[in-house]
Amino acid sequence: MTICFLLASVPLLAHAGNAPSQAHSRHAAEVLEQCGEHSQAGMRDCLERKVRESTRTLAEAEATTRAAIRQWDEEPKFVAQAGLKLRASGSEFARYRAAHCAFVASMGGGAILNALELRRLACVFALNAQRTEELTRLAAELPGK
Repeated sequence: MTICFLLASVPLLAHAGNAPSQAHSRHAAEVLEQCGEHSQAGMRDCLERKVRESTRTLAEAEATTRAAIRQWDEEPKFVAQAGLKLRASGSEFARYRAAHCAFVASMGGGAILNALELRRLACVFALNAQRTEELTRLAAELPGK
């Protein structure tokens, strides 16, 4: 029952129609499907594990992006500026992720608290995966020295 509720609510996790939102919905649906094989308590444990893994993967993508920026074939002032902007965007992303995923959880209305937490965790995973993909793409596009 819980997995049906959560999968039915995936469109609420992101507004369909633009590429980032579609990626977000896809990531949320995938993680809910992967973890949906478990009991409700097992599902929460699975989602928490997936969030931890996605957080580590995101940190690795940020480190790779920082390294790519340092090796960027560009004037030093632009390299420094990009590094500062990456750090600022990471901080703002964390704030956005917390606020947005709290909002997504609230869209579960009167569902039991565990279901709301499952929605929040799926949202965190999806946003982490989306940002990881974006940073990986941007780092790969930078011409090195």
